[in-house]
Amino acid sequence: ASGDPAALAVGSNTYVLTSDGTDSAWAAAGGGGGLLQLKTVVKTDVFASTSSSLIDVTGLTIAITPTESDSKILVLVDYKGSVGISGSVTGEVKLLRGASTIWNLGDVGTSANAFLTSAGGMFLDNPATTSETTYKIQGKGDGATWCCNRSQDNTNVRGNSSITVIEIAAGVL
Repeated sequence: ASGDPAALAVGSNTYVLTSDGTDSAWAAAGGGGGLLQLKTVVKTDVFASTSSSLIDVTGLTIAITPTESDSKILVLVDYKGSVGISGSVTGEVKLLRGASTIWNLGDVGTSANAFLTSAGGMFLDNPATTSETTYKIQGKGDGATWCCNRSQDNTNVRGNSSITVIEIAAGVL
C-alpha cells in the first residue's frame, strides 16, 4: 500500500528509498559529486638516459579504467629533471595516452647542468572509452645524459615526479 515501506519490493543496488511525504518509492541515488576515481603514482628513484629518441621514463606510467565512456580524465603531471645541452638542442618531455602524444610538457634542461628543473601542469583528456587507459611520460635528450629526479651533473640535487589521474563524471565540467 502507498506510504507503507514494508509493501515495497526490495530496491536495486545504488537506489535509495525516497518519500514525498505521501508516497514512498525507490529512486536512483543522487550524484553526490563528480569525482569518480583518483589514482596517483610517485617516482622517487632516478632515471637517466642518453637516448636522443623518445623513450618511456620508467616508473612514470599509470593506468585508469573509466567507469563511463563520456567521463573526462584530468591528468596532473609534476616532472623534475635535467638535460645536458649542446648547441641549441634541448631535451623534451611529453605526456602520452597509450602510444599517442597528447601534451608536450616542454623542454627541460639547462646548459648549467647542475639545476633540477620542473615541468608539468594539468591536462583535461576525453578518452571516450571504458577500457583501461594508460598515461605515461616519455623524454629524450640530444645524446648527452638526461635525467628524471636528479640534476644532469649527478650532484645530490634530487626531486620526486608524479602523475595523478582523476576521472570526472560527464556534465561536471
